[in-house]
Amino acid sequence: MNQDSLFRNLPCPTDRTIEVADQTYLFFGGTAYLGLSNQADFRNLHITGMYRYGINNGTSRNNNVQLAVYGQAEAYLATTYGVEEAILLSSGYLAAQLAIKNLSHLGKIYYAPAAHPSLWLQDNPGVKGDFSSWAYSCVQEINNAPEEAFVIVSNSLDNMLPSSYDFEIFKAVNPAKKLYFLVDDSHGINVISNARFSVDSARFQRPNWELIVVSSLAKGMGIDAGVVFGSRAVMQAMRAHPIFTGASPASPAAAYALQHAEAIYKQAYISLQRNMKQLQAELPASCIYRADFPVYTFKEVALYDYLKKAGILISSFPYPLASDPLLNRVVINSAHTAADIARLQECLVTFFAEHEKK
Repeated sequence: MNQDSLFRNLPCPTDRTIEVADQTYLFFGGTAYLGLSNQADFRNLHITGMYRYGINNGTSRNNNVQLAVYGQAEAYLATTYGVEEAILLSSGYLAAQLAIKNLSHLGKIYYAPAAHPSLWLQDNPGVKGDFSSWAYSCVQEINNAPEEAFVIVSNSLDNMLPSSYDFEIFKAVNPAKKLYFLVDDSHGINVISNARFSVDSARFQRPNWELIVVSSLAKGMGIDAGVVFGSRAVMQAMRAHPIFTGASPASPAAAYALQHAEAIYKQAYISLQRNMKQLQAELPASCIYRADFPVYTFKEVALYDYLKKAGILISSFPYPLASDPLLNRVVINSAHTAADIARLQECLVTFFAEHEKK
């Protein structure tokens, strides 16, 4: 088995370091932004939850016998994120499918470019272009359309070529039109800001607007679960859907852990800010990033192999199409040490110094 195949068959967790074939690599990849996959206190919360509620809950959410931990977790999430109600599911993908299948009956759907596949109602909607141009076109079409209600489906941010999305342009929509915004905040929740969405929900508080946020909780909260946030009326309709009533719930241990990890999340967020600040103090000019997000994209194809030879492993794959050149992404997380960041910076400086000479 060659080296790259070994990376796809790891016998260990993806922590700040990875052991492969008797070699240790610093790992700057993945999407576990808070670095909690192997954090001792967080792991112990899962163990406590497992002893209290069991390894698995073998009942659906509409069963006449229920574990209290799910309702408690949903109430905690709703209060923490300032919404009327939250629904906890076993994955972010399932949460997004629950949301889009419900909202598709409420209005005409407009998909933003690069909307995550979990948000697709059926096949790839195939929307191209940049977000701003797309949003401008949407506003024009909506204002001239005979329909009264519309569902705007988008990621909260671009996590591949890190940048923000601005939904303010939709203020130009005729106020007589109803807009439902279905926003996937999987890469922003509890990452851009501690215990907050990455989109400012206050900006969506308009008479004709309604915000529904879906998210994986694996990236910013370290648990295998997904959530839908929204108004009580919309959430109650979703609770009646077969995806919610028929699907197995998330691990009860995970539902327990997220309610008791507030201090852990806060400290991890502080550590993440420190690590980003250290890296951003010395970054190559060609790096694509946003200051509040721990992903750093490089289009220099040779960077992956160079860093791998130096004992550093990053994310590297073709984007956006399988036939495109490799897009290399350095991902910082809270578990990285100052020495880890310094080693990465040293290698980046050396690579780009050599790259510029060619």
